[in-house]
Amino acid sequence: MKHIFILLTSLYVFGAFSLPVFAQAVKTDHVTAELGSEFLSISPNQTHTVAVRLEMDDHWHSYWANPGDSGLPTQIQWTLPKGITAGPIQWPAPQWINYFDMVSYAYEGEVLLLVDLKVSDGFQSTGPVELSANVDFLVCKEACIPGSADLRLSLPLGDSAEQSLWKPKIEATRKELAHTMPE
Repeated sequence: MKHIFILLTSLYVFGAFSLPVFAQAVKTDHVTAELGSEFLSISPNQTHTVAVRLEMDDHWHSYWANPGDSGLPTQIQWTLPKGITAGPIQWPAPQWINYFDMVSYAYEGEVLLLVDLKVSDGFQSTGPVELSANVDFLVCKEACIPGSADLRLSLPLGDSAEQSLWKPKIEATRKELAHTMPE
């Protein structure tokens, strides 16, 4: 028992527990949602990209910023520490979904909605930086169901150069960002 205590104490002191603590994925009706970051820490005077990941069940979809003839776009309400501000959602290009002569712009399968968080120059924290997002979405197949997920992410304050496992997916999503909005 003494050896386990020494091991756990050593891991804590030497930073093994300073890695980000990702909240468990939240499963709702037909959608799994989670929040992730491209880097393992957050640092002052930097912009950090985080992603809200929505994974829909087969044949279900959520909507883009301009949903088209029907639907509602996903909305994110942030709760952030003083000194951190969230930019707008960066939307990947959507799919066109035709249903009863209506065209909707939506996502099936998995989508990452990117948001840049600007951290002020003088930002300080005495512990992990807690990021919270309430995500509201509409998910549809033949019928539509409104959904909501409270997501949390805890990141240590430090050098943001170390990439997380989310980095490749965030980079791939950046390449798919929509550059124009259909009317």
